Amino acid sequence: MLVKKIAIITLAFCASVALSLGFIIKLKDKKNMILFSKTDNYEKLWKRIDSCENKGLTESASKIVDEIYSRAKTENNAPQFVKSVIFKLKYAQYKEEFSQEKNINDLTKEVAQAKFPIKPILQSLLADAYWQYYQQNRWKFYN
Repeated sequence: MLVKKIAIITLAFCASVALSLGFIIKLKDKKNMILFSKTDNYEKLWKRIDSCENKGLTESASKIVDEIYSRAKTENNAPQFVKSVIFKLKYAQYKEEFSQEKNINDLTKEVAQAKFPIKPILQSLLADAYWQYYQQNRWKFYN
């Protein structure tokens, strides 16, 4: 009888330890990955971006924007695609040295690939990027 109780207690303890280790490993893996389920809508993802940005986690927000960008591009969701392009340009300015030139190059590539509902908007963004670049580097052009 005593042996039976010890065996049951030992099995219960081992099972709880195994479950705990499995749960800890899952939490560790989830920390390093950005998980998106099919039920995540864009509004939830944009709220996550806002919360990351408010905490100063622009790299995390940039990763979420990249995911929204690729999802919107595959789904042909024009409003979300344009919004994600704008945010990608914004976060590129935070972390890159010559971001204005790079943003102009990226926008030029996007305009070349885009179709009707998106193309005019991206062309407008590109024109604005050129204008800002000109305004900030006017002294170079005048010399």
